[in-house]
Amino acid sequence: VTNAARFGTAGGSAVAGSGTGQGLTDVKTYSFGHNYSLSPTFLMDGVFGFTDMDQVVETHDLDLGNYGQDVLGIPGTNLTDNQSCIVNDTNYCGGVPRFSVSGYTTFGQADGWSPLVRDEDSFTFSYNFSWSRENHELRFGYDLVRHMMDHWQPEIGAGPRGRFNFNREMTSVLDGDNTQENAWASFMLGLPSYMGKSLQWELMTLREWQHAFYIRDRWQITPKLTATLGVRYEMYPLVTRGSRDMETLDINSSVPCEPGSADQCFEMTLGNDIKTSKKLFAPRIGLAYRISDNDVVRAGYGLTFSPLPFARPLRGFYPLTIAADFNNPNAAWVPYTDLTEGIPTFLGPDAGPGAKIPLPQFVQQRSMPLDFV
Repeated sequence: VTNAARFGTAGGSAVAGSGTGQGLTDVKTYSFGHNYSLSPTFLMDGVFGFTDMDQVVETHDLDLGNYGQDVLGIPGTNLTDNQSCIVNDTNYCGGVPRFSVSGYTTFGQADGWSPLVRDEDSFTFSYNFSWSRENHELRFGYDLVRHMMDHWQPEIGAGPRGRFNFNREMTSVLDGDNTQENAWASFMLGLPSYMGKSLQWELMTLREWQHAFYIRDRWQITPKLTATLGVRYEMYPLVTRGSRDMETLDINSSVPCEPGSADQCFEMTLGNDIKTSKKLFAPRIGLAYRISDNDVVRAGYGLTFSPLPFARPLRGFYPLTIAADFNNPNAAWVPYTDLTEGIPTFLGPDAGPGAKIPLPQFVQQRSMPLDFV
């Protein structure tokens, strides 16, 4: 009771309340460019850019340490032996677990997406050549983009501190009426209807290359008519993790969740055989006709390809983040366990690149389609 004020409430401004904490985003951008005349009609130019973004968001209750374990005495909350929480000498699993009692304001740290530590780097490189001859101006070059992302942020699921829900049915008469006081009684007895936790098993990493070659001719057909003709070839290799290919889920596979288990799970592979297109040619054409000194009519057509937008949607699911949910699916009035037992210990897969592993029933996962081209 004496520590209740430190719990905070969802939507409030107290310690461990929803949205409370502090964030620091540091973005540095560097660029270097040059141009050089090889001859009066042949020029070259290039530019190199680098963006370094570092972001840290910390909740106000991190200084409380392993509050769920050391003060409330609930096993499995906060930092445990099976997870990596220490980043830059800070325990990012510290603080108050979340408690949701039906009919009452949530207390404890309500944000599942924080805290977080992000490191994102991007390189861009472009090199071009221009050659003028009579009524033609030819330009060609190469563009390169490199994205690198490293995130510690077990945002999906219940969060790194743990979460407990208490319903009304747990202490009510079977098939009878119930009130929010029944939910509070469940809380006082330590009988959650749900408990969960998010485990950062593997650092969320993404590596992506983008390549493009182009050639363009600006042709002055007559003093009034100019045509611009060109083609761009683009190549987008499939994004990868920092040390392996992207994981994929085989929804047609059904294997035992664990040795000797009668339950069946899908199978996922820490790798893939997905190929991306090598035929991304994008033609462009433009026409400009000068009617008078003040009027020009223009028309054009171009084809553009969008880069693969996989970085964000595939950022942090199994096996990077293990979002474990524990509840009793058979009856709302039977707890999975009580607070004295706490959140069960769970782990991610101990497998290397290319390994096939069963997908546990209690986790969340998102995958690319296997027939993607």
